Amino acid sequence: MITLPREITKHHHQVCKTLEDKWGRNAYLRGIEIGTKAGDLTKALLAYFPNLELTTMDPWLHQPGEGFEAGNKQDYHNQQKAQALKCLHPFGDRVKIYELTSDEAFKVLRDEGMVDFVHIDGHHTTEQVTKDINNYIQLVQYGGLIGGHDYRLVPDVTVAVDAIFKEGVQTGADFTYWVHVERNNYEKCFNSYSE
Repeated sequence: MITLPREITKHHHQVCKTLEDKWGRNAYLRGIEIGTKAGDLTKALLAYFPNLELTTMDPWLHQPGEGFEAGNKQDYHNQQKAQALKCLHPFGDRVKIYELTSDEAFKVLRDEGMVDFVHIDGHHTTEQVTKDINNYIQLVQYGGLIGGHDYRLVPDVTVAVDAIFKEGVQTGADFTYWVHVERNNYEKCFNSYSE
């Protein structure tokens, strides 16, 4: 049974449960999180999985005219970054934090080896979610998971996920989704990207 602090949301519980159901709590895992924000999910994952090494990224940058947090003023992003750095500091070298967009971080991470899972909760446009899935699925070993947040809540996220995977999308509490990365959906992903 997952026991996390009360301030951890259903979304965080669901991600932990999904990973635990697949690998167990003490597995040696490597993962990537797109969209650090204040570090809440990052902290929950690192606290719950003692052998997890996690890479997380967020540009913490005001993007005029954009929805969700991206459109908030720069002060908001500065506060989110400060909170993330503070709460993640105790995890030392188990966490790598990149102050980059997911596109920028991909250029760095594509040479660092395969991971067990990727969680996407970054920029919520159809174009960016599509790019994130197509880029980061390349880094997930077969048998791993790629998923994220806001599926069936944010139309752009839903459109991107459904267009790429069409089937095999599993859902959980608080609009989470995940897909098991196997050769057949990996190849479909690249076919949808090149069309």
